Amino acid sequence: LVVDLPAGPAWSERERAEAATGGRRAWRAPGVGGVSCAHCHGPEPLEFAVTAIGDEAVLAHAQRFVTEREAAAAVDLLWVLRRRAGLRRGCAW
Repeated sequence: LVVDLPAGPAWSERERAEAATGGRRAWRAPGVGGVSCAHCHGPEPLEFAVTAIGDEAVLAHAQRFVTEREAAAAVDLLWVLRRRAGLRRGCAW
């Protein structure tokens, strides 16, 4: 089932670049037990970017392993990737 994605943040190019940098840093940062998000989910959060998973679900999952700030940065990275790929629809979660 494919559904429409929410519009996402209305960032400037500079804000989007900062979100990408911070998000990648958080995605690769060692979390609980020294394991990063990238360790289980790959170098970029593409599996989440192409789904219609909500920010809250990603935050809830990520906060089990990383700080709240890192989880929020990872969610920002999802939105950067969606925007760069022109994704307006995603697979229902």
